[in-house]
Amino acid sequence: MLGIGSRPFTAAVTIPAPIAFATGLSGTVQVMNCGTFTPDTNTLLHELAHVWQSQHDSDPQRFMRNSIACQAASLAFNAAQALTDPSTKSGDQFPVHFPTSAYAYKPGKSFGSYSCEQMANNLDHSDPAVTAHVKGRVANTLDVANVSGLSATTIDDRRAPGVIF
Repeated sequence: MLGIGSRPFTAAVTIPAPIAFATGLSGTVQVMNCGTFTPDTNTLLHELAHVWQSQHDSDPQRFMRNSIACQAASLAFNAAQALTDPSTKSGDQFPVHFPTSAYAYKPGKSFGSYSCEQMANNLDHSDPAVTAHVKGRVANTLDVANVSGLSATTIDDRRAPGVIF
């Protein structure tokens, strides 16, 4: 079973106390649902980016709230845009990913200025600066740029020059 819109998703789940007591496990685990045991490379990289976000934040579930907030902001913007410009509805990915999308981003910005889905999409596209940032962090350490990006609701307009989706 996939997520909303039949999309893969990743969730950070806190191990409940009774299970922690019984197993000796504690903390948070990240669960990826790629919809298949053999996902394509981009899907795997994208969902692994969310695992990385969770493991490099003081709040391992912040990436989930950020993803929902950004996708909701994009939907709201797109719906409002359609009221003033009905031609907006002609985009084949309206209203989820057109004209704005939580996944759209403009390359060249600082890592901390990208939100959850933008960071993951950057990695899907092998953006050198974002890839270097992620690779340069020690496992399970706090990354303040990650926290900053996941603390802001950010979307981009796919019609703007230089924006990648």
